[in-house]
Amino acid sequence: LVVTSEQNSKIQGLVVTSELPTIFSAGLDLKELYQPDLDRLPVFWNAFQQLYLDLYGTNLTTVAAINGHAIAGGCMIALCCDYRMFRHDNDEERGGSKIGLNESLLGINAPPWLAQMYVDTIGRRCAELALSHGTLYGAQQALDIGLVDQLVDYQTDDNNDGNTNANNAVIQNTSKHYVQKWITTIPQQARHGTKTFMRQKPIDELVSNRQMDNDDFCSFVIQPHVQDSLGAYIQSMDKKKRSK
Repeated sequence: LVVTSEQNSKIQGLVVTSELPTIFSAGLDLKELYQPDLDRLPVFWNAFQQLYLDLYGTNLTTVAAINGHAIAGGCMIALCCDYRMFRHDNDEERGGSKIGLNESLLGINAPPWLAQMYVDTIGRRCAELALSHGTLYGAQQALDIGLVDQLVDYQTDDNNDGNTNANNAVIQNTSKHYVQKWITTIPQQARHGTKTFMRQKPIDELVSNRQMDNDDFCSFVIQPHVQDSLGAYIQSMDKKKRSK
């Protein structure tokens, strides 16, 4: 989608969001990593690398309309965007959306290029603690540490009992308005130049080390103790789903 949009001269910006009612993206399909097909695994990781390269490196102006949980790979998608708007539920008793890199809870760790993007966004110490503990942040916490840039209230009062479609339309329209204002206010060459200056170095580093990154991840994830951790996590998540 990103590459196709770049080829259309009429498109200068993108809003990245989800049609799911409460999930922006829950990240990678863990069943691709647990007891994986060893021929498919490097292809799968290559595709994940490419998503980062395409979205983080695009010249298009991108806003993430984070309409629900953005976990692990979902957080990566949000981090790749130029601006992040996050769902803020005004009824705390119903819980709220979470965002963060929780790979350590699965017994794995974020790849170096993703960990570095986290450091660049929220600062070294905060990122180190978050990555180590697998921390997931609520809306206000995420705003306070700079993980997201703006909160959009989701109404769940007596007059609007969590109308998901209406709420999602609000965050999507707010994001569209932000993109439109950005691309009409700042000349294209200035937007492109600034983005390239800020992002080209980490992109070049991954491109140069892409095969090594792929090899390292694939060899790591198939280790028995890592597979045991992934299996236990998947089992615990399945158990939670059945109990609901």
